[in-house]
Amino acid sequence: MRAGKRAQMHNGGGIPPSSQHDGEPADIAALRAHMAAMARGTGDPDELIAAVRSAELLVALLDHGRLWTCELEGALWLFAFTTARELRDFVQRKWAAARPGDLPIELAQRAPCMRLTGAELLEDLIPALMERDHLPYGLALDVTSSQRAFLPPLPGIVPDHAALDLDAATGTGVGGAAA
Repeated sequence: MRAGKRAQMHNGGGIPPSSQHDGEPADIAALRAHMAAMARGTGDPDELIAAVRSAELLVALLDHGRLWTCELEGALWLFAFTTARELRDFVQRKWAAARPGDLPIELAQRAPCMRLTGAELLEDLIPALMERDHLPYGLALDVTSSQRAFLPPLPGIVPDHAALDLDAATGTGVGGAAA
């Protein structure tokens, strides 16, 4: 994490209270509006990315503080959520679909998570995970929602040093010098 910033861990009491009593925080409401616009096909990807960066998100954890990820087509996707309700829905669906022993039993009582800004996730955590594991990581946001969003590790989303080079991966040389 960046110097001076610390992730808030929420695992002793389970999922933290959902938003503020008088409604969603403004950053979350704005992010969810951008996600809805993208789901309708009318959103602006750059505005969605900016909204993700400015929002405080909940990152799902498994036992022993492991980040909850999913592998799909050679990339790992880190699960993050806009609200405690979205996190609860995800955990309930995963628990209902799991076979005995697939998930830590503690998830039946509580779903540990930590709070990070989208900027911390995209600029710090995901690049660090990619460097550690030598695998691409993307951000899967509110995956059980109809307004879910997936942010792959591409230029403009994560720092350039951590972004996938699609030209090299496809061998097209588009946008850069030919190989």
